Amino acid sequence: MNYIKEVNQFNVWLHFHPGVSSSARLLWYSLMHYNNSCGWKKKFTVPISSLMMSSGLSASAIKRARATLQKAGRIRYTPQPGNRATVYEMISMEEENLITSWIGKNNL
Repeated sequence: MNYIKEVNQFNVWLHFHPGVSSSARLLWYSLMHYNNSCGWKKKFTVPISSLMMSSGLSASAIKRARATLQKAGRIRYTPQPGNRATVYEMISMEEENLITSWIGKNNL
């Protein structure tokens, strides 16, 4: 996954999805940070406490934001039983031809 391309394409995607909450946006950036830190694994785990620290969001805000991101097709997540960390998967923006073609036409 190319971090810079994904961030740029996410920002373009947001132009087409202006109703995405600031919490969901912040969570996406936090998840990208953690995925980058673990070497771009397809699936990775992050404790909610770590997301709370990095994003400043409450646990309930994170849960709402991740549901929003999953519904929008930006992430997949699977909560684990007990106190185990949630498993996340980032959905690459490069797979979306609309974003790539829009960026190319607008020289971004």
